[in-house]
Amino acid sequence: PSGQFNLQSLAFDPTEALLASGEESGAIRLWDPTTGRAVSKPLVGHTSRALALAFSADGNLLLSGDRNGIVRLWTRDGTPLAFTLQFYGFATAGVPETFITNVAFADGDRVIRATNNVGAELTWLFTRLGTPADVADTLVLNAQVRCGYDQCNEGRQVLRDLRAFILDHLGVPEADRREVALPERF
Repeated sequence: PSGQFNLQSLAFDPTEALLASGEESGAIRLWDPTTGRAVSKPLVGHTSRALALAFSADGNLLLSGDRNGIVRLWTRDGTPLAFTLQFYGFATAGVPETFITNVAFADGDRVIRATNNVGAELTWLFTRLGTPADVADTLVLNAQVRCGYDQCNEGRQVLRDLRAFILDHLGVPEADRREVALPERF
């Protein structure tokens, strides 16, 4: 890449046809590694150092993590998705602040993981939000991760009831509701 940037992180897409760079300012740039030229305007959303970057397995999504503990999701062309995660309450004695040190996709890009500087890991299930049922599935699966409901049958029933309630609230007809598979473990 040409120009002067205070680089904090780098990531290639799986085909190595696109390079993402995170800067001290929080900006993320997408580059053509063969020409060294930017392929889009800087991705703006982080307000502190963009310390961690990772592409999805298909190369269509980019995760970024910053010094403030924020994780953002972008499309390959640099469009920000309405998806932000933040570490809360992970400050540890002797560590005045926590920040993202690593981000990754897992389980066929259905799971997003972020690790902070004290080794705590945030796991988030992600589905592409195309329909109200997708929204409900994402809410239910994330409730499962956060509450540990994957440990017992009673918890699974609570999640099924929660999903039905969300779908009712969103007005999704019974005929359009598919069963969501609740993973055993993450």
